[in-house]
Amino acid sequence: MRVLEYYRMRSDDHIQKVAVRYYYHYWLWRIILGANKEIIKDPFNIEPGTMLAIVELNTGDVEHTLVAGDTYQSIAEQYYGTNVFFANIMNANSSKLLEVGDTVAVPPLVTQRELKLAEAIRNAVA
Repeated sequence: MRVLEYYRMRSDDHIQKVAVRYYYHYWLWRIILGANKEIIKDPFNIEPGTMLAIVELNTGDVEHTLVAGDTYQSIAEQYYGTNVFFANIMNANSSKLLEVGDTVAVPPLVTQRELKLAEAIRNAVA
């Protein structure tokens, strides 16, 4: 996943607040955790001054062609940086059995509109 920018944690920050700031949804904190798993030991106790990578999220459907060994979890890890949201992919594909060569839809976790709203939030509190 491509890093868009780095965010320095402040004393009054928590990971869900940073998720809202960049992705509009607090529950996308796991994307931030996945992108920073080497430096975040406890996602609910991140030291002020810690620099977090903020990664780009897809805002449109992506088609993934299955290869040997693919699972819904591994596809989620590849496209979302964490396997936590594998059910989004499974539900978008009606829980179909995965067969090599088939394609599956990888739905976005956030819309372009939501990213613009998050940007407005960042600009308002900057």
